Amino acid sequence: MPGIVDEKEIERMAEFLSSLDKELKYQINPFSITFAHEKVTRLPTVEEMKRAYEIAYKYLPNAMVSRSGCAREYPILPPQKTWITVFPDLTFERRTVKEQHEEHVEWLGSARPREEINEDRVREVELHDKILRTRF
Repeated sequence: MPGIVDEKEIERMAEFLSSLDKELKYQINPFSITFAHEKVTRLPTVEEMKRAYEIAYKYLPNAMVSRSGCAREYPILPPQKTWITVFPDLTFERRTVKEQHEEHVEWLGSARPREEINEDRVREVELHDKILRTRF
């Protein structure tokens, strides 16, 4: 989170985690402004994401850049088109990214204007696309 988590903190976390287990899978996720109820910080740049990866990788060779909190076996995760959501009553539903986005926009509608949420989402998707094209 630019301005909140700095390079020194990333390094301290990675160093501490590597002291526990160097083989940990450590995910670096870009901060999502789309679903924040209020402005906390800005999106990270691709350069900031790359630097965070380089710092973490020094201590944790299984570090990866992620588009979400979903762990997979890739250094850079492929775009996700659908997934299955399992609800507490054990029913499930396959949802698309668009459907999930619409649910979140509806949920946030009482806190932020829809246009602002959509603008944030466009910027976030552009950043994720740049991250996917970057070699880490």
